[in-house]
Amino acid sequence: MKKLFALCMALLLLVPALALAEGKLTITQDSLIMLTDISGWYFARVENTGDAPALLEAGALTFFGEDGAEVHKIDYISTNLGNVELKPGQYAYISRMLWEDPLKDVKVAKHSFVFADTPYGTPVKTIPGEVKLQLKALGDSENNAFVTFTNPTSEVLYYIEVVVAITDEAGKLVSVAEHSNLGMGVHPGTAVTVMMRLENDLLTALKDAGTDMTKLKADALIAYHTPN
Repeated sequence: MKKLFALCMALLLLVPALALAEGKLTITQDSLIMLTDISGWYFARVENTGDAPALLEAGALTFFGEDGAEVHKIDYISTNLGNVELKPGQYAYISRMLWEDPLKDVKVAKHSFVFADTPYGTPVKTIPGEVKLQLKALGDSENNAFVTFTNPTSEVLYYIEVVVAITDEAGKLVSVAEHSNLGMGVHPGTAVTVMMRLENDLLTALKDAGTDMTKLKADALIAYHTPN
């Protein structure tokens, strides 16, 4: 009887904890880099900092002027992985090339990104990998990121997304590139290297702004899913 009572009490204590568990999407890195008054890039790293899975698809980016008033809004910007279900501690990247005529002659003082609700998401399965940057010469088309990974599963993988995020010496997110491998199978135990072109206009602007290009760091997010 005492053991049964103790078990019941333990279950009762567990119920509130389960009820309170929830996912929480948090922007851990966020950069708006304007190359001209109307063109530039938006980058973000979104992590599930909660204690339950969280669904992520897209969000809205809003620009504000010096007086705090809204001057422009992009209603839909999706993640580089599409609709995803992030487990606690997992993350995804968002990148968007901007060409926004409403920003002409407007000084953007700040911005915000608000997540959109989504009813579903594909669980993110990741593969560890290594990434190396090759920066030959700014203005050259041969500036690349090379990502190498091995299929650790017992299946042939046909759906792989590779995202490379680059940060500067201060840890600011300054570039995100992506590559999709949809169709060409990677066999179990096989190593693959993916070459990804980097945006030269963005790299040139970073250097002109004083970024030490020799101290850039890169993170490779390699995600895959298997068809049902």
